[in-house]
Amino acid sequence: SDPINYPNTDWQELVFKDWGRQQRHNINLNGGTEKVRYFVSGGYLNQGSNYTTDVLNYEQFNLRTNVDADISENLNLKLNLAGRRRINEAPAYSAYNIFREMFRAMPIDLAYYPDGTPARPSFTPNHVMEGIRNFNAGYYRARNNNLDAKLTLEWNVPFIKGLKTRTYGSLVYNHNYQKEWGKSYELYSLNRATGEFDLFVASPEGSFSETVLTHRMSYANFYVFQQSLNYDRTFNGKHSVKGLLLGELLSSQGEDFWGRRQDFQSTLIDQLFAGSLENQNSSGGEWRENRLGLIGRFNYDYDAHYFIETSFRYDG
Repeated sequence: SDPINYPNTDWQELVFKDWGRQQRHNINLNGGTEKVRYFVSGGYLNQGSNYTTDVLNYEQFNLRTNVDADISENLNLKLNLAGRRRINEAPAYSAYNIFREMFRAMPIDLAYYPDGTPARPSFTPNHVMEGIRNFNAGYYRARNNNLDAKLTLEWNVPFIKGLKTRTYGSLVYNHNYQKEWGKSYELYSLNRATGEFDLFVASPEGSFSETVLTHRMSYANFYVFQQSLNYDRTFNGKHSVKGLLLGELLSSQGEDFWGRRQDFQSTLIDQLFAGSLENQNSSGGEWRENRLGLIGRFNYDYDAHYFIETSFRYDG
């Protein structure tokens, strides 16, 4: 065989293997007493890929706890907490880029010369295998932290039969961080006239610079507070009266920021301060939203034959 003059490259076999790794672990605890009950759950997920080079990794940590407590005969408290952390690392070439190059790849293009030198393909300026190997074309890293908390307090008013009050509050906090580092890498073509390799530099996807770094950070908070009165009572076995009055406050806020620099003097320092001040770019913003609502509903039925129902809602 003559791999230089008559290559027969199986690009799919070069990039993909027939299996991918994944591990998942969960632990659950529950118990309590007649008046206090609890549930605790923890989980861990680790997932790789079916790339032949181990450059993709996803981790997720979960923690959840639920507490249900009867504080007194008429007072009940529920507390639900959930937290999640996600960590993602991948090559700079996205799955879309990788599969696109696989569809375009031709077996008559050499991937590597016999001495291991990466060859420049004729169908694309990139070499997907060389680009993802050892993160030669850069990387994508992301972190996400999420917290979800809910508190509910219900009181059956002892001196007014059928009346119940409910206090509810919730908080959702979400924080995102992303870092995209793209860098050039070297490919070679054999010069048949001289017998030497001609150098070609493959630039980052979608960039005219040999190095480019983008940072993104954002957070968002969502708050909900509700106070309600609920009345449900039947008189003389025939007159059923139900009513609800609920006040609701919703508030949300968030910020986002991103910055980008290119033309780094060294690929060893993947930090924004090391990039050129020319052609740098950044943007960001902040948003807030508040809403106050009042909800009411009244139901009456006589002997389950005659019904009256009315409701209203106001938001501002």
